[in-house]
Amino acid sequence: VRDVLASLDGAHPGFADLQGFTTFTERHSPEEVASMLNAYFERLVPLMQDAGGEVHQIVGDELMVVFGGKDDDPEHALRAARAGLLLQETARGIASDHDDWPRFRVGLASGEVHAGVVGGATGHRKHGIVGDVVNLAARLEGEAPVGGVLIAEATFRRLGTGAVVEPLPPRRVKGKQDPIAVYILRELRPPPS
Repeated sequence: VRDVLASLDGAHPGFADLQGFTTFTERHSPEEVASMLNAYFERLVPLMQDAGGEVHQIVGDELMVVFGGKDDDPEHALRAARAGLLLQETARGIASDHDDWPRFRVGLASGEVHAGVVGGATGHRKHGIVGDVVNLAARLEGEAPVGGVLIAEATFRRLGTGAVVEPLPPRRVKGKQDPIAVYILRELRPPPS
């Protein structure tokens, strides 16, 4: 294992988690919680991989997926945005017969990240993806509406004219000195021919 794998410019980390997960775990057995998570993730993880994303980690109810950075493909932001919308559509279908299941929120940001091994020279080490844009994506996920995809300004700029968004008032998020521009991604239209 190399200590440093890469510094990736143009990566698009996205986070998705289940709003209401803690309340769900209070009211259901561990087996029921695991069954719900497995129902979601057994479909969503391959879906994100097929969409061009690298599923970096699953922690509890949170899914972190990274798009781009391995090559110079200018379509990374578009693939990430499509995947966010597809995740929400698929998750709605999975949960359609389960009114009490928590629903996903998705946050997406674009920029430079560092990918490499983090940890001490000995002991616990893991492959990590870190940087300000990773933190921003996680914060946006926490601000996203249930069933929605919240994107940052840099992602919006990279999507082009096919992105149908609802601009929201600038948000103050933890770790950012100034308010940030955010948009709810509604759909992605094909470019005019």
